[in-house]
Amino acid sequence: MGLSVSFINGPTDTNLDEEQTHRQLALRTVGHRLLQIAGDSTSPVPPLGVVGSGSYLLSFPSELALHPDSLYAIITTSLQQYRLSEPYQVQVLRCADQAFMYGYEVSDDSPDEITCTGRALDLTCYQVHVRFLAPSHSVFAGIQPWLFGASLLALAMVGFVGFRTTKAPKIPSKNAEDTGEAFEDVLFFFAENRLLTPAGEEPLSDKESKVLQILFRSQNELVTRDQLLKEGWEDEGVYTSRSLDMFISKLRKKLSGSERVVISTVRGRGYKLVNN
Repeated sequence: MGLSVSFINGPTDTNLDEEQTHRQLALRTVGHRLLQIAGDSTSPVPPLGVVGSGSYLLSFPSELALHPDSLYAIITTSLQQYRLSEPYQVQVLRCADQAFMYGYEVSDDSPDEITCTGRALDLTCYQVHVRFLAPSHSVFAGIQPWLFGASLLALAMVGFVGFRTTKAPKIPSKNAEDTGEAFEDVLFFFAENRLLTPAGEEPLSDKESKVLQILFRSQNELVTRDQLLKEGWEDEGVYTSRSLDMFISKLRKKLSGSERVVISTVRGRGYKLVNN
């Protein structure tokens, strides 16, 4: 049992081949990041399976405890990297009975509503279906008949559990090769000043990113206060220990969405970025 991600595409334009390639690359990035956020940085991303016209399947050998916040952030940032800005819907179904567990829509007409933040789904096998929407496309248009029937049955049984809609994000310029650096269940994007935990994405200031990167380079090893102050504030001339303490406190809050990564204090000496 594992996780499967299925992208079910709506109508495409004349740049079909390029768009399909970008979607497949984005999907592999989704798979890569889901493995990383689960603490698996060594298993290869399984090859994509084509299960229908414009429909892809990515399966994982192990069960996962999905977090709605991190799933949303991973899909959003992966699509952003390849400048895919179409509206789309996401459905998370439980493999065993096709029960609808979570979902959301991203489109220009969708209201900004967020539900189920901070609530992890149980450890089991899931299918994550992402359907790209064409303008004026009906909610279930383009879904294969078996999925349509299963979705209706699941929705009738469990209701619209955890469904959310949100506006399509603005697409910033991203480096398509940047898939982040992983430590346990946290992804670090130092060049973009952000990190991703199972609880969601956290922005970082330039200084927070710099201090965290120094700790990241020496995982599970002591980094002295003097080293952090010298490397973190070397361009500023004047700095105090209180400045470092303040940034460590901020970083701990932003890492609190992880159950595996913490910044520990070595009394009188410095700090460590460690797996908990």
